[in-house]
Amino acid sequence: MHTSSGAGRTTVLLFYNLLALLSLGFAPAAAFATASSPSDIDMVPSDLSQTSGASTSGTSGTIDVSSGTSLKRKPDRDLHLILDFDGTCTNSDTTPLLPRLASLHSNDTPQQREQRLGAFQKLEQEYFDNYCKVREDILRCETEIDDSNGESSDRSSRSYDPSNPDHLHEALEALDEVSTRVTHKVTSSSCLAGMPTTVKQITQLIEENEEVREAVSLQKGCLDAICRARLQHGWRLGVLSINWCPALIGAALVTPIEQKLKAQVVEVESIEEEQGDTEVWCNEITHKGEVRLTIPGASAKRELIASIKCRKQAENNFGDKEKSIVVYVGDSSTDLLGMLEADIGIMVGESSTVTNIAKKWCVKISHISTRNNESNGIKDGGTRNSGLHERDSNTVWMVDGWDDIDDLLQRISGV
Repeated sequence: MHTSSGAGRTTVLLFYNLLALLSLGFAPAAAFATASSPSDIDMVPSDLSQTSGASTSGTSGTIDVSSGTSLKRKPDRDLHLILDFDGTCTNSDTTPLLPRLASLHSNDTPQQREQRLGAFQKLEQEYFDNYCKVREDILRCETEIDDSNGESSDRSSRSYDPSNPDHLHEALEALDEVSTRVTHKVTSSSCLAGMPTTVKQITQLIEENEEVREAVSLQKGCLDAICRARLQHGWRLGVLSINWCPALIGAALVTPIEQKLKAQVVEVESIEEEQGDTEVWCNEITHKGEVRLTIPGASAKRELIASIKCRKQAENNFGDKEKSIVVYVGDSSTDLLGMLEADIGIMVGESSTVTNIAKKWCVKISHISTRNNESNGIKDGGTRNSGLHERDSNTVWMVDGWDDIDDLLQRISGV
């Protein structure tokens, strides 16, 4: 589990999530995910036994986002847009929705639903309490705490040296470990048993239930920005999330992208290079409610972004390394290392956890308008926008919303 949402795997307030669900008619279930304030809590599943890079589908089969669509022009550069899901693309974290989906799909009685949501809520509170404790330990300035009980001690019982970059990784991993422990308890509790696992099943629940539709709603401008980048400029798309349900990502994000692209295409042109399917890397939940963790959090996301960059640079046919650009968009502490690893890292909204951790380790967070202004002029004989593709490994660029992201992608595409 993890909380992540800066706007939300970013990031979405635990208690505000809960209140939002209550207002939608949901029983108090849980907010194991993104947040800002009482928590940008990043509910991340751990256990990086293997990182799955699957194209979105329910259980099997690919949602071909490029099917029936073509680029208006062949891109002259290798452009890759990798997105977090909860709190980055969606208005709120969707993790608290999962027991509700399992209940609806299982046709629970009111009593069964109450028991299921109650069990999830209890685990959510356990996660929240432990996460806050670890976060406090990370942000305080003390000498390392000596714990005589070796078995019960964990990384959160120590202080972290802000001059040591490795300690940033260790601090974020300590937050991820909290999520991992609670996630295993979610599996043991069977509170997600009966979970729908195909895009078709979840799409049906979204169509039939107004509360579910509201819970998976996308941020304003998100769909337009993604489709414009793909259709007009040839950006390739990937989703990198700590979410437990790939079918939910497929139904809530990938399918709407596919539908909008098809609706916007007036004429199909033949091009030499296809955009390919939307790749989705996330965790997995079985019909029996077992959560299988393949993306544990911050370090796992960083490693995947690094592998994507290496793969894309090896694949690109443009010769110039700088013409392979990877942009990562997130919103929470689980996204921080991925944002720093990408050529351009973007944070949606203002996550207090990300901001405070970044401040401690001297990671610069600047509004994207600063980057845009700097790149608009001519520097050292450069050309207009020439700085937009330059990598800054110690800066995260903050945006207010998807209009800012849309503008940045258009600028990069025009370089």
